[in-house]
Amino acid sequence: MGQPHGFPSSDDPRLPGPPESPSEPPDVVAQRLTPPSRAIERSKVAEDYATYSPARRRPAEPVPAPAQPPARPEPVEPPTTPPQSITTAEQTPDPASIGGLGDPLEQPIHTLPPLEEEIGGYPISLRTGEPVRGALIIASTAAFMLAALVAMATYWWYWWIAINIDDFGTSAKLIELFDPRPGSGSSVVLVCVMAAIGAVMTAGPGVAAYNVWHGASWSRAAGVAACVSGLLAFFVLPWTWFAFGLAALGTGLLWLPQARPYFEAWRQFTNPPRPAIVPPTQVAYGPAPRFRSH
Repeated sequence: MGQPHGFPSSDDPRLPGPPESPSEPPDVVAQRLTPPSRAIERSKVAEDYATYSPARRRPAEPVPAPAQPPARPEPVEPPTTPPQSITTAEQTPDPASIGGLGDPLEQPIHTLPPLEEEIGGYPISLRTGEPVRGALIIASTAAFMLAALVAMATYWWYWWIAINIDDFGTSAKLIELFDPRPGSGSSVVLVCVMAAIGAVMTAGPGVAAYNVWHGASWSRAAGVAACVSGLLAFFVLPWTWFAFGLAALGTGLLWLPQARPYFEAWRQFTNPPRPAIVPPTQVAYGPAPRFRSH
């Protein structure tokens, strides 16, 4: 049969022939069959650079020295004399002798003391900002406070006696007047009346003392009311009359002329004068001019 069209025949010289000797090693055969590689072409610039350019040499890196142990610090002795930057108070020169921040004045500057605040000629305390409480006001307040304490103490003493049935009849003057049987209805009513008397006699001087300390205008009337409440001492114990005496002393101090400026200063302090209100004379009604359409 003939050779198919398009395929080379076995006699074609373009095909490699079989090896001349089957004894050739395979690597020799593969080397003979491999096409030759192209030579590397170098340009003229590359040959000139490789031939005539000077060689570039990098500087040699320094060899690190072997690590050594840190030296032991030597002990530092304290200086025998202070440094020049430190000067004592005796060594500091006078600022006036070296000029300081400016030349000293020939005449010193004199200033007046601060003006004391007053209200109507009465001084104001710098610590509290309120009118000064003088010795008269302090004595009156103390008298009212002591009157309240005496009234409370005598009432509790009456209560301590009244809890014993044998001494109930003589525990207070009010109980002696009516002489009720302990535990009866009348005795319970009288005990309630005694409690009200003790509360009134304690509260009267206490309220007066508070208002005197704060300069209330009706402190004198409160003192009179405390004296009236002190008359209830007749129904308690004889010692309760000390409360009435102390309340009368506090009230009497308030009526002295020296106490009047104190209350007047407190009146001005709590009720400062208000600016006068000037009523407008021209009042425009309707929309404002900028909102009116022209």
